[in-house]
Amino acid sequence: MAIAPMPGGPVVLGPESPLAPEIWQTLPARRPGLAVRTSGGPTSINLFWESLMNAQSHVGAAAQSLNSLVEALGDAAATASPGIGHVHWRVPGFQLRLAAVQAATAGLEELMQRAVTGVKTSHDAYRDAETVVRRLFELLVRLNEDELVLEHALLPQGDKSYVYDWIATTGVLLGGVGVDVLLMRYPAIGAIAGTLMAVERNAGLSPALMGRYEQVLDREPTAEFTHTADGSLSGHLRHMMDVSESGDIAVSHIRRPGEEDVYALYLPGFDFEGAGMSHGRSPMSLIDAYTHGSEHMISAVEQALEQAGVPEGATVLPIGHSLGGSHVINMLGSRRLTERYRFPAAATIGSPGRNTRVNSDAAITHLQDGRDPVPHLFGQRHQESATRLNVVYDVQNPHTEVETPAGSAHTLEHNVEAIAEVEEHQLDWFDDDELEHLDALRRHLDGQVTTTVYRTQWQPMDTPEHLFPWEAESLEDLEYMREAIREGMEEAKQMPRRSSRHDPSTSTPPTVPWEVAEQNPARMTGQQPR
Repeated sequence: MAIAPMPGGPVVLGPESPLAPEIWQTLPARRPGLAVRTSGGPTSINLFWESLMNAQSHVGAAAQSLNSLVEALGDAAATASPGIGHVHWRVPGFQLRLAAVQAATAGLEELMQRAVTGVKTSHDAYRDAETVVRRLFELLVRLNEDELVLEHALLPQGDKSYVYDWIATTGVLLGGVGVDVLLMRYPAIGAIAGTLMAVERNAGLSPALMGRYEQVLDREPTAEFTHTADGSLSGHLRHMMDVSESGDIAVSHIRRPGEEDVYALYLPGFDFEGAGMSHGRSPMSLIDAYTHGSEHMISAVEQALEQAGVPEGATVLPIGHSLGGSHVINMLGSRRLTERYRFPAAATIGSPGRNTRVNSDAAITHLQDGRDPVPHLFGQRHQESATRLNVVYDVQNPHTEVETPAGSAHTLEHNVEAIAEVEEHQLDWFDDDELEHLDALRRHLDGQVTTTVYRTQWQPMDTPEHLFPWEAESLEDLEYMREAIREGMEEAKQMPRRSSRHDPSTSTPPTVPWEVAEQNPARMTGQQPR
């Protein structure tokens, strides 16, 4: 809205403006239009990396086979060693040939292992760089909204939830970029932090809690309802909005005439209002998702599917909001579930981004509002691949309110309305490949649906797997900690250090992955091999 300047100087927007008070109170703020950004899916670069990673897995399997062959040749050489008094003249020649075959096989295995390490390191470096660039882009998009945010902040009719979401998301993005700059300037900090986190994941408080408590499914469902699905994701999610009030796991049985029954699984997000640590979506569930691979949730989901009568081999479509989406990603990588059920497609809504590869052929769709701070909490984003599509939409809903620290753009209600608006104009935002990817999930969300909701509880194990140090009666009770610390150090050891070009004018040698440095100590010190 253009305002003509008054005599004596320009008009300054604010309560002291010479505009009449009643005009100031009713002056509307501009509303940003819908914007959608997509990335990932079957692009040429993602298909290239997918083929390389698949080849890497086959080469890794071949290297393991060669390792077994080397061991077998070693056993054969030991068996062929002659005893005193019965040396045959042909035995020494046979032993030489056997040693040559063993050495050649071991050398081939070493080359294969180096190829596997090289592909993985290159892939991880590319995805890390991609994450940094995407996060910078999102930050620039947010900073470009500063005038609009200021307008909503100053005008009485402005959307204050929009302002809060912008401040929270921009602050989280700035923090992530700041950490990136710090780690690039001082890589030792990243190495120390990574080592400490690796040890904590294996021998700290998190595994101790996960080894003392279990997530138990209530035998009786807490709610059951029916609806008719319309083939849209937003339509299905609209009926899931009340699940979080009733329980922690929802299993929907979808019946379609003339077609095989399918099942949709819905996992709601973190419960901000629940008190204590015993309810299903307490901080215990956060620890389970981000340090324990969702092993407890996977067990509870397995029980829920059995209770709901889902047969083995059935098609299951996991969908999760926020924390629930993180559990979904962990489930797709769990052989425990993927060996029992088919997972052709999945979706996460507003879940924290994690730059990790998922070993699954499922068509995974990550949806989030660009002004939702939660997906940026870990300073990462969902890793792209030929089967993973990121959909980021900017939708302002003036009717939502900030009810939790996560803001209004993180609520399932807000995302359902945003996804409905995106689906209504999907031809404007998605190409044919992306629509096909989305339909891998949506084509199943059509028919008569019966949903059963289950609640879970965290309770102490009858026989804890771990003891706290102060509970130990002898050193033998803490033996598990020694092994856990060793595993943590091994995990930290596998972390590739940041590589950089070496400046001859400095005495600082280039950094290389630890495993390569061990194999070639001369490179670790910057010396030339002899």
